[in-house]
Amino acid sequence: MVQYARRDTVLIDAGGLVMGGIVAARALLLFSLTFREQQYECALVHWITPVGAAPDPDTGMWVVEPEYLGGAPSLQVVNVDTIARASHLIGVYGTIPEGEVLVGCSGHRWSVQTKFSYITESYYE
Repeated sequence: MVQYARRDTVLIDAGGLVMGGIVAARALLLFSLTFREQQYECALVHWITPVGAAPDPDTGMWVVEPEYLGGAPSLQVVNVDTIARASHLIGVYGTIPEGEVLVGCSGHRWSVQTKFSYITESYYE
């Protein structure tokens, strides 16, 4: 029995300047629709945006975090043809400053709400 949703991280070719034009997103739903007798294969994604304009100097990896607008997830429907590949995110590890507490962090689900780093250019090209 599935107890939680499984959402894959994907790299989308957006053609921008940051991260070599690649943008990360969590695929929440894959679906198709027909409009005027044309079928479209789509994905509903939650955008994951870079923190800063350059990779981390120590690891060479981009630090990213899920994007929220006004407290709501930044969602968009994209054509599946723009998905370049799947990707794995690696959690950013460290220590919590004394006196701070991670609120609502129980179980495996909390990790997707925190900052992540991952490799783009060196493995994507």
